[in-house]
Amino acid sequence: MDLSQFLQQFKGQKVLVVQAAFMLAALFILVGMLGQYMKDRQGIEAQINVMRNKGMVIDTWKMSQQAQEKYWAALPKEMDADGLIAYLSDLANGQGVGIESFAPGRQVEDAFSRTHSVELACKVNYFRDLVLFLQAIEKDPHALRVQHLKVAKRVKIELDVRLQVALISIKNK
Repeated sequence: MDLSQFLQQFKGQKVLVVQAAFMLAALFILVGMLGQYMKDRQGIEAQINVMRNKGMVIDTWKMSQQAQEKYWAALPKEMDADGLIAYLSDLANGQGVGIESFAPGRQVEDAFSRTHSVELACKVNYFRDLVLFLQAIEKDPHALRVQHLKVAKRVKIELDVRLQVALISIKNK
């Protein structure tokens, strides 16, 4: 069957030809709409991916903020000179070191930290007690630093110890 015979069959049925033309037009329109839908869908999916990435960045930022807050909360609390003297007195008593006198030292401050120092005069019966006291200072969670240490023999086994201890505090806010 060739095209002329095919058209001859439909010559008398114009309504059928018009319906076929409308169906073809509707099919082309549907295909076009489907293509536009797919294009729009890809654009929307790309936007969704961008938003997800932004959301992940925000989530990461929030987690880092929480980690930073935990870090600052875990740091030992800042002390003034009087608090440092009381703290060192407790530390010394726990190691068998007797503090005879103390004096606040100087305070140094910069943009990021604050340093308080205290000068102590101690009496130590055994050198081992002095070493334990210095180890306690070294291992303390506060940022303590022995800046000056002078040890002299007093009587028999007693030692006269003069030391300057500094506390370094980070300014966090």
